[in-house]
Amino acid sequence: GVLFLPWGYDLSMIASTLVFLVTYMFGHEWWKFTVYGDIATGHVLEILFYLSSFASNLPVVLWNIYKSYRDKTGKMRSMWEANRPLQPVLLFLGVCAIWAYHSPTDIISRDPRAYYLMSGTIFSNICCRLIVSQMSNTRCDNSNWLLGPAFLCTGLSLLLSSHYLEISLLYALWALSTIAHIHYGTCVVRQMCRHFRICCFQIKPRPHSE
Repeated sequence: GVLFLPWGYDLSMIASTLVFLVTYMFGHEWWKFTVYGDIATGHVLEILFYLSSFASNLPVVLWNIYKSYRDKTGKMRSMWEANRPLQPVLLFLGVCAIWAYHSPTDIISRDPRAYYLMSGTIFSNICCRLIVSQMSNTRCDNSNWLLGPAFLCTGLSLLLSSHYLEISLLYALWALSTIAHIHYGTCVVRQMCRHFRICCFQIKPRPHSE
C-alpha cells in the first residue's frame, strides 16, 4: 500500500515544535499581545491555522485524487468506497459536537483537557487504523468500536443531566479510549515484529527457533 502525506503535514509539525520551543524559553506570556485593535494573538494564530490547513493541504489532496483517476494510477475505487474512511470520522465529530453543545453541565468548560484528550485519542485510533489499512492494502473499517461507548456516554449525559455522572462518564471514556489505543498500538507492533522476524526497537533478525 501507499500512504500520501502532503507537505503541509510536515510544515505543521515543524511549526508546532517551534511554538512549543518558544513557549518553553519565554513562557506563555510571550504570546499575550494584541495584533490589531482588540484582536489577540490567539485569535490570529487560530485563524491562520485553519486557513493554512485548507490552503496547503486540501488543494494538493484534491489534485492528486484527480490525477490518480485521470491517469488510472490509483485504486480506481467507487465514490462510496473512496469516502468510506470518512464515515467513522464524521460520526465521531457529530457525537462530540452534540455532547459539547448540548451538555447540561457545560462539560467542555468544566474539564477541557479531559474532553480534548478523549476526543483526540479516539480520533487518533480511527486514523491509525486507516493508516494500517492503507499501508497493508486492505479495506478500511467503516466504523470504530469506540464510537459505541462515545454514543452511550453522550446519551446518558444528555438524558440524566447529572453533574457528577457526566464528568465521571467523561473520565471513564477517556480512560477506556487511552487503554484501547495503547493496546491497539502494542498489537500492531507485535504483529509487525512477528511478520518481519525482528525484535522491537532492534533491526537484528530473530532466530528461527523463536
